[in-house]
Amino acid sequence: MTLKRFLSETLFGPPRLERQTTEETEFFQTEISYFWAGLTPGGFSPRLTERVWVAERCLQMNAQAIATMPLRFHGTREPAWVANPDPVWFPNGIGDAVFAIVHSMYQWGDAFVFSTVQAEG
Repeated sequence: MTLKRFLSETLFGPPRLERQTTEETEFFQTEISYFWAGLTPGGFSPRLTERVWVAERCLQMNAQAIATMPLRFHGTREPAWVANPDPVWFPNGIGDAVFAIVHSMYQWGDAFVFSTVQAEG
């Protein structure tokens, strides 16, 4: 950094942003218009909006079916995470936790599970 620039930024603050040129503004405005045009009813099928609930219902039914399946673990004692998920978030036990994990995996492609205790053995 030169001394001139250092003194300039120290005394007057960082340099100001310059205004965009007309061509840049028009380009961005055109892209924004194309984006919004794709979201209007002419940009997608009205039948799609009628069937969104079907996909959500399928997600819910699959997650419910998997959540009701028995858990399998090895050892003599039931692990703490099976017996005691957070009752504030999952009042009905591990079934609700499994439902939330499966639904998140199917809908968003990931699930985030936070463990508050260290695993045994």
